[in-house]
Amino acid sequence: MNMIGSANQVEFVTLCLEIRRLSSKHLAMGHSVIPYDILLFVYLNHLVQKKITVKELFASLTYSDMGVRYHLNRLISTEWVLLNKNSNDFRSKYCEPTNKCIHQFSQFCNDL
Repeated sequence: MNMIGSANQVEFVTLCLEIRRLSSKHLAMGHSVIPYDILLFVYLNHLVQKKITVKELFASLTYSDMGVRYHLNRLISTEWVLLNKNSNDFRSKYCEPTNKCIHQFSQFCNDL
């Protein structure tokens, strides 16, 4: 087979496609990448045991505040993300993955 890309490039793109397919299967993706990025950010911070506030979440994403707010509220209402009070600052809340989210990421990783 003639290729214009290297074998490494082909392998990388194939892996990206598989990740995309499994993401759609296991995670709350919808038709936007915003919920996907929210879930990735929240779950990554959970894995490294770092609590992130809603403000930090918004600052970490390059989308409009309105878009992030809409998708975050959807993820909260469908029980993918939960907000917990910050005992040190009553004005802020922490974003954390729900058990459902943690389970689905585990399944996703197992399938990969």
